[in-house]
Amino acid sequence: MKRMPFILGLLLLLAGCTGTSEPELPMLVAAADATGLHFLKARAANQGQLAEAGAWAQTGVLDLAVLGGKLFVLSQGALARYGLVGFTEDAVPGEATALEARWPLSGCDAGHLRRGRTDLLVVCGPGAVFRLPDAATAPGPPGKEPGTDALAGFDPLAFALYPDDAAGKDRLAFAYARPGGGWHLEIVGDDPNTPYFQKDLATPTPTGIAFHLAAVSGALGLVVSDGTQSTLYAFDGQLKTLAGVTRRLNGLAGDLGLWAAFGEGGYLVVQGQAKAEASYPAFRAGWFHPDFYLYLASDSGITVLDVASLENPYPVYLPLPGVRALTGFTLR
Repeated sequence: MKRMPFILGLLLLLAGCTGTSEPELPMLVAAADATGLHFLKARAANQGQLAEAGAWAQTGVLDLAVLGGKLFVLSQGALARYGLVGFTEDAVPGEATALEARWPLSGCDAGHLRRGRTDLLVVCGPGAVFRLPDAATAPGPPGKEPGTDALAGFDPLAFALYPDDAAGKDRLAFAYARPGGGWHLEIVGDDPNTPYFQKDLATPTPTGIAFHLAAVSGALGLVVSDGTQSTLYAFDGQLKTLAGVTRRLNGLAGDLGLWAAFGEGGYLVVQGQAKAEASYPAFRAGWFHPDFYLYLASDSGITVLDVASLENPYPVYLPLPGVRALTGFTLR
């Protein structure tokens, strides 16, 4: 009978264990603010602890992306590619050591990156859209994306890359508001005169379309906002309406079978029929950690949500204000 308390204690301990039995991946999260790039220890950040492996003093960063085992940094007037060898949870190489290539982009004072299957799209403005094919190894520089100049008159206008795995290529995708109301979504086909997919929707003319490619094969996401309400769509061979809110959301991140729309009206996370949302604060960047954490950056800091279950996405907070771009990578 003396063993009974021990057995009961063991059962209670086992019952209290949650999550997977696999250890979290060793990763770094790259967060860009006005002062440069901060490389955060992901395992600490997931528990609400702000711990840096290192930082680069690099101003003017607009966006970040990891593709093909390389880190791409879009800054005002340039795109840079960095190798990830030598990064650890305790230290990072210097910016000059990690740099592999840098390409000037004249007139790119604002813009963002959109990942594809192998290619990287650099969107500097309606008439300045560039593609770096096979982004991990291409010597560059990125070339002007054909056909995009003809779309420069539409406002708002958004671009992304749709990963067509069956054809083994990244297809240009774009959405714009139609002057008479509603909006148009199109994915370019092999013949420019025959779209791979196109759709017109007769909704109110949106004042801001955010169009973001998810980091999953064969899926594309779109959030449309008309200033008072936002609708989240996904395309995986057919266009589907996922969810909507009566708030302004104009950013989108996707991975792990989840979509997260975010913006002035907080966030909305959707997976199948499940969803989680909050109406504040205003978020400007988002990224999914592959162990089912969602990072969202606001003026005050970074919110990290455990989205393994959307019934109760427990949040923790990192006091790193002013972050404008987020991404992450697994350590080798």
